[in-house]
Amino acid sequence: MYTDLVSLYYQGVWSELAKVWDQIDEMKEKTWLSVAPRKLRTQIDALLGQLRDMPSRLRHYPSYEFVKKLLQSYAKVSGAAASSVASCDSNSWSHVTVHMSLLT
Repeated sequence: MYTDLVSLYYQGVWSELAKVWDQIDEMKEKTWLSVAPRKLRTQIDALLGQLRDMPSRLRHYPSYEFVKKLLQSYAKVSGAAASSVASCDSNSWSHVTVHMSLLT
């Protein structure tokens, strides 16, 4: 009985975090050329807001902390991405990606 309750509880934790994780996966699938830096930062901030709005019972789990730290690191890197995208036009980006063998 106790293990069934614990199992249901963990399923609730994972189902809540899965909503945020799915959105993170969607962001990862974007190509560099299609990234709008301000929109990316807005999406990251919205996901961090979703994490903050989750019930306090979820905040005690390492999985919650992992997702939170991952998003915080993405927020830090988004500034660098914004400056590099702003400094190059699309023609330059295609030239860089070809030389780095990122395009097939």
